[in-house]
Amino acid sequence: MELVHNYQVSFSELLTEKFDFIIAASGYQKRSTFLAENIHTGKSENLVIIYDEPTHGRSRLENEKIFQNLGFSSIKAVPDEDSEIERIMKRIRTAGTSRIINVLVDYSCMTKVWYAAIIKCLLKNDFHTERINIYFSYTPKKVNTLTQKSRLNAYIPLVFNNEKNLNKKPLALIAGLNNNLDIMKELIDKLKPAATFAFIPYFMHEKDYYQKIVENNAPVLKNIPSEKIFKYPAERPDQISTMITSLCLDLRLDSSVILVPQGPKPFGLASVLFSVRYPDVTIYDLKSKGHKVKEDPGFPAGDPVILKSAFCLEEEEDY
Repeated sequence: MELVHNYQVSFSELLTEKFDFIIAASGYQKRSTFLAENIHTGKSENLVIIYDEPTHGRSRLENEKIFQNLGFSSIKAVPDEDSEIERIMKRIRTAGTSRIINVLVDYSCMTKVWYAAIIKCLLKNDFHTERINIYFSYTPKKVNTLTQKSRLNAYIPLVFNNEKNLNKKPLALIAGLNNNLDIMKELIDKLKPAATFAFIPYFMHEKDYYQKIVENNAPVLKNIPSEKIFKYPAERPDQISTMITSLCLDLRLDSSVILVPQGPKPFGLASVLFSVRYPDVTIYDLKSKGHKVKEDPGFPAGDPVILKSAFCLEEEEDY
């Protein structure tokens, strides 16, 4: 399959669509069930990914019970592995021969590895259909502005592994920032990029969040020229995609570009989808160690943000 286009659609439009599959992820945050509780699942096949790790806290068990009561079949998956995600996508591949398949993916509580695996499976496999529409849904939450502390354990490419190309040109690092200053600072110290660009999120429902990120990342931002610091709307994946594309298309001509999508998930999704079209841009997922964070209740803070991505057979791309 080939990625043809991405565009943002309203939540009200989502409510009128019929889906063949709905894929969600359950965790500790209340928002993980918000979409499933507010749409009509109809005759779709409903699957929920459950974290295959020790359960701590009542909230996770409550969320899993909600999905069960809504008719979702559960599949356990390790957070940093994609084998179970590939099995889910295989079910879609073998489900039938409809001309168009609509899939709703609620990635609000998914790891980057999981939603990147969904996209990779679409790109590398043949499906018995002309077109697959993936509706990526993200439910904003009441954000946590506390500084987080952890050490960098590893940085691993997502989607495409193009590290062999990184030494051919000067390195340009595009860093999505969140409240974990130490892990990004450590990455910059290791990579020693010739140029660093920072993307800082702001939320319409939490307007102080941007300034908190700026304050928490002051030791990194003081070394980055102001013209290389970008403020992006976290609830507008279409605008995020435009900003990433505009910057990278120029940078990739003379630089080896690494994009590190820390921060709100719409930035991560936009980064992964960008790398589908421009695989010479390397996307890194940062792995931490010694990361201790208090349980985040993750209460929903608004309607889900929806990005529709259309994948078609190569000969059907003008459909």
